[in-house]
Amino acid sequence: MAALVFASNYITSPEIGNARLHVGNICMLLSGLYLGALPGGLAAGVGAAMFDLFSPGGIYITSAPTTFIFRFLMAFTVGALSRILARRIHKVPSYTIASIAGSLLYVFLFVCKKYIGFILIGNAMETAVIASLQSGAISLVNAAIGVVVAVPLSLLPLRRPGKSRQQ
Repeated sequence: MAALVFASNYITSPEIGNARLHVGNICMLLSGLYLGALPGGLAAGVGAAMFDLFSPGGIYITSAPTTFIFRFLMAFTVGALSRILARRIHKVPSYTIASIAGSLLYVFLFVCKKYIGFILIGNAMETAVIASLQSGAISLVNAAIGVVVAVPLSLLPLRRPGKSRQQ
């Protein structure tokens, strides 16, 4: 899953403001839903951080540590919450709620990081708020796309490579 997270981040739009649209969120949510909290969090964090480390022109290299932490927390939340909720309610609503919660956690962390970064480079508070919220709006679009696509995909059965249907 880490490799899918890494590769899916390359399916992207050009930057819009201080963020970009990409399909990486889909694979990060699937990491939590398929693998559970800890393995899913690690897969999402490692895959996303690797993208940052090897980003074209190295433009995201300094973000790799926070990307690892934020994406880990996103998928960890999805994995943990989906398992807890699946014991109480049907799978689809539990996966949907968990995916929304994990995505919103990431957007919150991302907006806070952007705000702090804008303040640290000397922007006025109003400018930092506006720029951070613009980035957050794009992240919300990524989050919505991720939830809408990942939840139905997560319902598909997975087979291990090399195993036949009869085994």
